[in-house]
Amino acid sequence: MRVIDNRSPAGSITVRESQDCRISRCLVRNYMRLSIDDRTQSQDWGYAFNCTDGTGISVSYSPGCLIEGNRVVEDNFVPTPEIKARHKLGDFVKKNAFKGGVMSQQAWDANYTDAWQQGSGIVVNAPTVTDLTRVIGNHIENAAQGIDLHCDHVIVASNIVTNAFIGMKAMHGSRNVLITGNQFTRNSLWAIGLMPGAAANAENFDGGSIISNNIISDFGHGDAHWIWGVERSPFKFDTGQQPDDPPLTDVIVTGNIVHSIGKPRYKYAVIIAGGPNTPRGMHFSNNLLHPGTQGVANTDLPP
Repeated sequence: MRVIDNRSPAGSITVRESQDCRISRCLVRNYMRLSIDDRTQSQDWGYAFNCTDGTGISVSYSPGCLIEGNRVVEDNFVPTPEIKARHKLGDFVKKNAFKGGVMSQQAWDANYTDAWQQGSGIVVNAPTVTDLTRVIGNHIENAAQGIDLHCDHVIVASNIVTNAFIGMKAMHGSRNVLITGNQFTRNSLWAIGLMPGAAANAENFDGGSIISNNIISDFGHGDAHWIWGVERSPFKFDTGQQPDDPPLTDVIVTGNIVHSIGKPRYKYAVIIAGGPNTPRGMHFSNNLLHPGTQGVANTDLPP
């Protein structure tokens, strides 16, 4: 299937409440649009803002799916300063009387968020339902988030994600995720991120995952590099969005390369968030991590 210049708010290719489906060898080109992300109904956020949005391939409430060999490319809405200024991207257009619970005070007072690139190249949703998913051999270019996972028992292998502000992330109770043999190049905020989210709880927790044999190259050299500050990092292991989110637990990180050309555009190759819900049971071995401007990691990496 070829889906060209589809700019609807939903995924250009969408699978929902189906089982054992396959999305194979499709082309999705130019799927993003100008939009308003309205979070005023959420007690976590409480504001609405101008953004670019759009998803190439969306799967939700659908166990046993295979997403393979697809090409998802956006040519138009790349994150340049000119596009941001023209469309006032990131500016609040509506705001509740009280700040949301997970909203930073700085962004609330500024009436602006850096996260005005919304949507994903490939997103797989519904972590308590969507299970046994394979995301293999896809090419994703110029996405906001390359691969966005909220699901369990996942294989993410042999994909190329280039020039996304986030290469991939797994959160909101994503358990037993195998991320192996992928190329992440020219990503700007994270290349690989694991973290709990608001949907995580004691029965729906994040962890038991492996990150192995991935190459992260030219990090910080994507089109969105000018948006993000020094806290960006190729690997990000974070605490939850809410205080009661159970910590990310039991992750093996092995055989990966972070390869920087010239002066690195990141503070650390790895950031592990601190605090009471800091990730636990992390294990690092046989990685080659070019240090950032302040070193390899913000803390000692456990073997």
